[in-house]
Amino acid sequence: MNLRFLLGFLTIFLISFEPIHGFICYCFSTSCTFLYATDANIFHNVHQVCPLANAKSIQSLALFRYGIDSLPDTFFTIFPSVHTLEIHYSQALNMNKLNFANATELQILSLKQSHVTLLKENQFLGAENLTELIITSNTLNEIDERAFANLPKLEKLFLANNFLDQLPENVFVNLTTLKILNLASNNLTTLSGKLFENLKNLEYFDVSNNNMLKFDMTLLSTQILNVRSNHLQELYINDNIKEIDAAYNQIERVIVNTGKILTRLKLLHNNVTDTRNITKIASLMNLNLSGNRLNSNTTFENMTQLEDLTLHGTYIKWKPGMFKNVDLLKRLDLSQNNLTEIDYDALEPLKLLEVLSVSGNYIRKIHYHKIHELLPKLRILEICSNNWNQTYFLQNIEQMKKFNLKPDLLNFHDLFKDHIVEFCAISDNEHDEERESEDYHSEEIYTDTYSDEVMNISMNSTEKVEESIMTTETVSNTEIVVTTTMESTTSTVGTTTSSVKPIDNQTIKHHIEEHDFYIVEKEQETGHHNQRSHLWIYITVCVVLIALSSIATLVYFKGCRLRNRITFDTIRLI
Repeated sequence: MNLRFLLGFLTIFLISFEPIHGFICYCFSTSCTFLYATDANIFHNVHQVCPLANAKSIQSLALFRYGIDSLPDTFFTIFPSVHTLEIHYSQALNMNKLNFANATELQILSLKQSHVTLLKENQFLGAENLTELIITSNTLNEIDERAFANLPKLEKLFLANNFLDQLPENVFVNLTTLKILNLASNNLTTLSGKLFENLKNLEYFDVSNNNMLKFDMTLLSTQILNVRSNHLQELYINDNIKEIDAAYNQIERVIVNTGKILTRLKLLHNNVTDTRNITKIASLMNLNLSGNRLNSNTTFENMTQLEDLTLHGTYIKWKPGMFKNVDLLKRLDLSQNNLTEIDYDALEPLKLLEVLSVSGNYIRKIHYHKIHELLPKLRILEICSNNWNQTYFLQNIEQMKKFNLKPDLLNFHDLFKDHIVEFCAISDNEHDEERESEDYHSEEIYTDTYSDEVMNISMNSTEKVEESIMTTETVSNTEIVVTTTMESTTSTVGTTTSSVKPIDNQTIKHHIEEHDFYIVEKEQETGHHNQRSHLWIYITVCVVLIALSSIATLVYFKGCRLRNRITFDTIRLI
């Protein structure tokens, strides 16, 4: 395994550097890789070039930085057992000269970053058993309508990251077994419904990141559809589709036939206002409408299969019965909606709800007893960024502990926990009214109206600090910054400064650690420090050894003088 890893690393390393003379090859019993091959004769004498290679038994062949414009006419006679052929990073490949005669065993063909610009008629004649074709990250801009005519068994076709702006209507007419079609990241503006007329077995279709203005989906029978990041204004949902990602379009209208098997629909960041056609889809289990400005009478009643509903930034308003019969809902996101209260009656049907987010609103009052009574399965309650002060925040921690609820803290990996943690919004201003009458020990917790403030522990501009944990005394237009021991943060925004009451670090730490929410932590034990030091030493040693091995290999290659050829044979791995 270590030898394979080293060879893989050396391959990537050597691809980045053009050698002055010769080529490189390394082979195993059934696979061979050639780097910088510029002479087609090497394939006729492959055993002499790579003694471990047996051309008759090679099943997987990779040509990296291939410097020849085509393959020899006898290529698939020399390598009769090849079922996987990869030609990557070629500067000279000419598809008009590429010959697939006798490629009867070839099943997977990958041409990545090889300057492919055109696929001609009968381009793959002779490779009738091809099941997977990958032509990605090229300059492909034209495909003949009969380019794939000789591929009756093709199941996967990847044409992503090219320059296609149109497709002939009959280009896929013979691909009746096709299951996966990827046209992502091209320049397509429209697709005719006739393209999909014969694709009855299509399971996944990706046309994301194009310039689609119009897409006739009436004949499309795929199970999973990705049209993300286009310019569509209308979405048609037929009876065959199970999942749709139509995010980041301009969709105003959703047309639904029956949508009887549709389970997942992503429509975030569109122009949807009327959801009546969407909420009629009873089979939906996951619905994301974030970033749409929904009208005030939106409800989701009778969506009996719905389990995950995301309404972030939709201007949704509470309405009686809006979740009637939505009995299976487990996750509800109502964040960033300018809500001022929680409508407990509206939440009453959601007995199985596990996660509720009302963060980014203006909620002033939390009834934890009611939440616990109405939502017995609730385990996470996200309430950050509701313009609360620090006292209110700490009281919420206490209440959540009492009812076994977790707030929306971000827990990071141990490697980063001393440096990066961004937490809830906590106000630094003192509200003028009702300050003295607040009861922070009652079950019903109140908050005041404050401007948007954030307590932020992050890696911004760094400066040395003396103390392990400290709090800034001044804030620039709404930021309180807590810095930790190493080189931490003071990030300021705006120009207005105001004096604030310092946060009691011990109090915060006590409340946070008590709930396993590690916001700030001083490295009190040297064990963690030593462990990380050992890790970095180990990584450094490994990098140095690999670098030395690479340098030694390059020196060896440059010292070879065998007819300007460089041969690299590996030990056969059993």
